[in-house]
Amino acid sequence: MFGSTLDAEVDGAKSNKKTADRLARRLECAQNQYFLQPRIATLPDRAPAQSDGYHRVAENRALNYFAPQRLRHSTCNAAMRLEINGTRGPATDMKTLVTARLIVRRMSVADAGFILALMNEPSWLRFIGDRGVKTIDDAMNYIIQGPVAMYASLGFGLCTVELKDSTCPVGICGLMKRDYLDAADIGFAFLPAYWGKGYAYEAAVAVLNFAKTDLGFERILATTRLDNVPSQNLLEKLGLRFERLIGHPDGDRELRLYAIGDLS
Repeated sequence: MFGSTLDAEVDGAKSNKKTADRLARRLECAQNQYFLQPRIATLPDRAPAQSDGYHRVAENRALNYFAPQRLRHSTCNAAMRLEINGTRGPATDMKTLVTARLIVRRMSVADAGFILALMNEPSWLRFIGDRGVKTIDDAMNYIIQGPVAMYASLGFGLCTVELKDSTCPVGICGLMKRDYLDAADIGFAFLPAYWGKGYAYEAAVAVLNFAKTDLGFERILATTRLDNVPSQNLLEKLGLRFERLIGHPDGDRELRLYAIGDLS
């Protein structure tokens, strides 16, 4: 039965409060997400310090385990295997960022269940939009053709944000380069259960620091829908300032454009 192994670990660790607390948080995370990623749950656990190496291995293992034959032999899979093996262009590698409470790491296909959940949250659909990710396979394709491809070509991209003490994925945060913007933009989204805890701010600060110190960016943009007030407030807290309204390339809505030109 789901959670039985972690339940036993918690019971056996009661003599060590720190260990028991950590295992209890893992159990809570598993309970919250099991119904959305039943197959992902079979992948092994890992320590935060092993996050990069684990996900490089998991990308290969999860691809073979989950993906249909057509995906395993597709062009995007070939590009992904180059990315996994470290065969990339001149771009800087997207490194793992560690904060007081969080790990901001490269997204991998092992995150497909989590991404499926996040991208079908009502808040995502309202403020970001429907990306057509309705199955595990859709989520895997999104990860491979979006963040993973961007890591390989540009050295940055959207990352998975997980809790440091439990490695529970709680959101995404990172940089993107959109054709209709003249500079990279920062984006973030978190499961509602983890709102109001300062995680988005903490992750975004780490990403902005990475943009400055590792990538040498002098200007970062961000966009929001007109009614996305929580994200607008967070952007202003991060130091970005509203510049103007711009039209979305789809032509169906306007966006608020924010920018920060001094990342010091």
